[in-house]
Amino acid sequence: MEPVSAGGSNEGAGLSQAIGDVSGSATSDWSSFSADEHIDEEEWMRRIYQGDHMPQLSLRAVIVGGVLGSLMSISNLYTSIKVGWSFGVAITACVLSFVLWNALRAINHKMTPMSILENNCMQSTASAAGSSTGATVGTAFGALLLITGKHVDWHILAAWTFVSAALGVFLAVPMKRQMINLEHLPFPSGIAAAQTLRSLYGRSKEALIQARALVSALVGGLLVGFLNQGQFDWQRRLNLTIPELIPFQLKIAGVDLAKMPLFGFAPSVLLMGAGMIVGLRVSTSMFVGSLLLYLFVGPWIVNVGEIPSPDKL
Repeated sequence: MEPVSAGGSNEGAGLSQAIGDVSGSATSDWSSFSADEHIDEEEWMRRIYQGDHMPQLSLRAVIVGGVLGSLMSISNLYTSIKVGWSFGVAITACVLSFVLWNALRAINHKMTPMSILENNCMQSTASAAGSSTGATVGTAFGALLLITGKHVDWHILAAWTFVSAALGVFLAVPMKRQMINLEHLPFPSGIAAAQTLRSLYGRSKEALIQARALVSALVGGLLVGFLNQGQFDWQRRLNLTIPELIPFQLKIAGVDLAKMPLFGFAPSVLLMGAGMIVGLRVSTSMFVGSLLLYLFVGPWIVNVGEIPSPDKL
């Protein structure tokens, strides 16, 4: 099953459990609640729940979440095809919505601030929408394309995505009750997003710096992606392009490795960011594996005649 809305909804439920009281309402007893304390649903509703005291499920939260999620679904699809991974978008959606809404309020002073629970609703919507292209479109339909050599009609793809998303929504309610209400299982991404929201709404200096850094990285990534494409004549005339791949000129056992697919350095912000996420140990392991394939396995396969030329690998 595609983790479209199941992940987003459960994540939102985990966030609601973790956010607690940020409104200062007298009806909440969050200050006496420990994160390790297990309470039942009725106790949580009485002591922690804030949905009756501040906006939560609102039209603007759903619209902003849908817009952000639709943009992130495109990036998730590209990431899935490019590196074979899909990333959760909850924390990114939290920060971007906070920055975006404050920017809109700076333009139109009549707009009211989005409450922390509205932002939670928004990120749950964005998380569900942003994940909609990951598992099914990037993997299952990609494999189907490789097998059949034909693209699936868009209406079949849309119907499949909608049905799998609906399945995730319907399963999210019993899953939330069992995993969060009864078993009290922690959701790391939900807890991290909740802490991010509380820091942002608490005007934490560190959180605001991180928000600016995220937006700056987004702008930098867009700029690098634009320069990588080099689609405009004026770009090429001014040499304002960054090559997508800088090939390594190397020959081993008579095999020109520069002709092998993707044998070189790719100045991609996406790949650099992915390496930072997985860490040095995993990145080193992948790098060593790539060296073994390109420097030893690839030339050997070509020399024994299994592959006619390096570019066919």
